[in-house]
Amino acid sequence: MIRFTNSVFLWGAAAVALPVLIHLLTRRRSRLIEFPAVRYLREAAAGRQALHRLRTALVLGFRCLAIAALVLLFTRPFIKAGGLTDEAQAGRRIAVVIDATLSMQQVIGGVSLFDRAKTETADLLRGLPAGTEVVILIAGARSNPLLPSLSANIPALHRRLAQAAPTMAHGFLADAAADAFRRLGDAGSVYIFSDFQHTSWHGAAISPPEGISVYFRPVGDQPADNLAVTQLAVSPSFPVVNEPVTVEATVLNGTDKPLQENLLLKFGEEAQRKRVRLDPFETGEVRFHFTMRKTGQFAGSVKLARNDSLEADNCRYFSIEARAASTVLIVSDQNPQDTAAAPYYLSAAVSPFNQSTSGTQAVCRHSQDLDADIIDAAQIFVLYPPASLAPETAALMFHRVAGGAGLLTFLDGSSSSGLLNTMQAASDGRMAPPFKPGPYLETGPNGGHAWVDIQYGQNPMKAFKQTANRGLEKVRIKQYFQTTPVESDSGSVLARYADGSSALAATSVGSGRVLWANFSIRPDRSNLAASPLLPALIHECIAFFGDGGSDNEGRPGRSWEVVLPWKGGDLTPRVVAEDGRVIESQAISLGDRRKLTIAPPEKAGFYEIRNDGGLIARAVVNIDSRESDPRRLAAENLLESIVATESRSRVATNSERATEDTQAQLWHWAGLGAAIFLLAEMLLLAFWRRL
Repeated sequence: MIRFTNSVFLWGAAAVALPVLIHLLTRRRSRLIEFPAVRYLREAAAGRQALHRLRTALVLGFRCLAIAALVLLFTRPFIKAGGLTDEAQAGRRIAVVIDATLSMQQVIGGVSLFDRAKTETADLLRGLPAGTEVVILIAGARSNPLLPSLSANIPALHRRLAQAAPTMAHGFLADAAADAFRRLGDAGSVYIFSDFQHTSWHGAAISPPEGISVYFRPVGDQPADNLAVTQLAVSPSFPVVNEPVTVEATVLNGTDKPLQENLLLKFGEEAQRKRVRLDPFETGEVRFHFTMRKTGQFAGSVKLARNDSLEADNCRYFSIEARAASTVLIVSDQNPQDTAAAPYYLSAAVSPFNQSTSGTQAVCRHSQDLDADIIDAAQIFVLYPPASLAPETAALMFHRVAGGAGLLTFLDGSSSSGLLNTMQAASDGRMAPPFKPGPYLETGPNGGHAWVDIQYGQNPMKAFKQTANRGLEKVRIKQYFQTTPVESDSGSVLARYADGSSALAATSVGSGRVLWANFSIRPDRSNLAASPLLPALIHECIAFFGDGGSDNEGRPGRSWEVVLPWKGGDLTPRVVAEDGRVIESQAISLGDRRKLTIAPPEKAGFYEIRNDGGLIARAVVNIDSRESDPRRLAAENLLESIVATESRSRVATNSERATEDTQAQLWHWAGLGAAIFLLAEMLLLAFWRRL
């Protein structure tokens, strides 16, 4: 049975009569004149007149056939097979999954992959028999149906499909396929239109129920040609005034040729341009340096100087909160002037921030010299044994930490257990490490234990992630406590020793944070004292205490949290995007701070957090770097990994062009026929003129 995709063009069949009409209107009309002298000539030309009439008929025929073929080309006919099988009947319930992740915005040949997927979906809808129930899922971070449920209202689906737009989110298409299976139940067909970028299908485990057919329809067979800024690392995360800041950008070359590209940094009045060389399918790093001149919330960006086929990942945003002076109170009964004692090196590690009156200040005190004024003036506490805290002093310090201050506690030597007991007693057990200290291990004078399992994805270790040779792995500790984890532990271990003992761990107390350092920084017990790693590590710990648990960075399509250091009045925050749209948010009290849960944003860019019209924080949203990876999966390879041997579901690739209706397209032949008929007409006219 022949059907037409665009039946409205059948009205064009009336144009077949145009060549005949033109011939009749332009035909010469002769008059009969009897002239005896030409009677014999007319008899001789009688044969030519017959050939002329034959030529005219052939030319008219070719022209009419060419016009008819062109009409068929626009109507796009196809043959629909009769005698539908059970599987074809199941195809009357159809789910379409359209990949709407960021990579589908790639433009090839002037058309985005998402628009190609929409066009192919529209063609599929036009070829469906009447009464077919369809659901179309737009799959970004989650799958969103164009209509709430299966519907036979094809015109409404066409209208909604025309309005559909891609997202900037990263998603997992296997989840969208599972949603399609759930909506179909136990019978139907699922079509998946995607570029099959491997990050969206990583670990795909599609198990179609028996009775459901799955058809993969790849769009954009050409290899991706993409450049992207995939990562920004800002160090320090929370600088103080007059402190130098480094922004390190990672750039991906997703092409098969080496490139040299310019990167542009914009940060307030600061504008810098640097060049990077990139090998094919490799990354390169570029570092920008500037100095914070004043306190406040600031935002900037690093962008590629030229655009490519996927522009959305060519720019990455960052935010910086510059702070005024912080007071670090170092409590230890060792002499801070003794070059063999730990407080000497701790105060020296903080001293780089004393370059101006606004730098972070280190204050060293013996445990007997503490009073309420000194404790109230400090924002960060460092305890290094031996230190004999009075119960009242320990309780006051605990309340300051629970209210938002930071505490760095070192375990070094036999007196460490007494210090831990005092802090736990003052806090009713709330201020305790996430482990139980055991034996105190010592090595020979030339030995040392290395840190392993370092969590570079978490603060305060993030700043060392891009460091050459990962400097923290060169740390050697000669003495430390063997530890066993606490089962009820809610903290996180940031670094370990080879025997599993904790080297550095973090816990929370109220709205404050505690770092537990199970290592020594004395020069005779570690290699940290004379190492540039010590100032960097101490500084990152200071930044960690002021971090609030959030780097103020979100992802499109994903909700995220920002912790605000809010200490006064009512907080009714409004999160405002660059275009003025207000993003839904909810604030939760955390002692002296507020945790702000923000609804999923749609776009990458800058976001301001305001309260009563005043700016209290800046946040940024960056695209997921996985969307910039140009590699794709071959649909055939994907099929081999997901099709269950016991399932009766049919799975076909786009190259097979299979559908549940087993329809054969005829419009290609219509176009070929039009070309053949026009060519035959031209050859006939050219040949006849030679006779």
